[in-house]
Amino acid sequence: MKRIVIDTNCLEHPDLETYLSEASDNFGLITQISLIEVHKKAAIETARKAMRVLCRYPSQIVFLKDMTDLIYMNGTTSPLLTMVDTEQTPTFDAYCETMINCPVDEGIIARFDLHQAESRQFVDDMVPRGANIYNMFRMAEEQFTAEDVEQLRKRESYSGDLQWKIMEFAFAVRELMIMTSEVDPAEFPRTRKEIIDTYLFRYALVIALYFTRWITSRTPDKTNINKIINHLLDMKIAAIATFFEGLMTRDAQMKDLHAETVKAVTALGGCVNCGQD
Repeated sequence: MKRIVIDTNCLEHPDLETYLSEASDNFGLITQISLIEVHKKAAIETARKAMRVLCRYPSQIVFLKDMTDLIYMNGTTSPLLTMVDTEQTPTFDAYCETMINCPVDEGIIARFDLHQAESRQFVDDMVPRGANIYNMFRMAEEQFTAEDVEQLRKRESYSGDLQWKIMEFAFAVRELMIMTSEVDPAEFPRTRKEIIDTYLFRYALVIALYFTRWITSRTPDKTNINKIINHLLDMKIAAIATFFEGLMTRDAQMKDLHAETVKAVTALGGCVNCGQD
């Protein structure tokens, strides 16, 4: 059995069909972020086109829960049990028949209009969160010396002090996300082992590793909040993929961030390829 998280940019790519057709136990894992991205604009055209390959292999498609559900991960329960949407996954075949592989009628248009409105609202809600992360980047920038930045730019083996700074930043990002959530902070895991095996920490770690690229960037659009927000959405997908066997993406930076996060999580003793060991 193989479980690969599919990035939005691969939903219509031939590699996805090749992967699903190679073996009946090759599963494609779809995040709620991908569903948001294909529904946020011209939903009825974009989503119906993007879902066609998936609808040819409905029994191999697994949907993962939304971000609200995932922040409740306690770090002790199997991610496979915690992360899979057990309501959406078994009904995907019916969804394909009634929403994708069928003529468009007023009912279908209304449903896609609703999904589009919900997706746009989610993206709009990301704006203040993106601004918070950008402000953290600016403050953290002062903590990294010119020597640190030069090490990061070379992308070679980092000193122990620099590794510690990156990890401290990841935990700071996690704390920010906890404090700005609507969940009581006491509900979140506090032991290191439990924290490492939660989506929230993995997402914070991906953001911290993205920061190591952002701080070395010389491009003029590094202060573009909208671009950072788009990356934050992509990083949610990369973080979720660290619990499974890989990430199918055409985004070289996300592929690199995912691989580096898996390496860091493994070094910390966290669960990767969860449920396969």
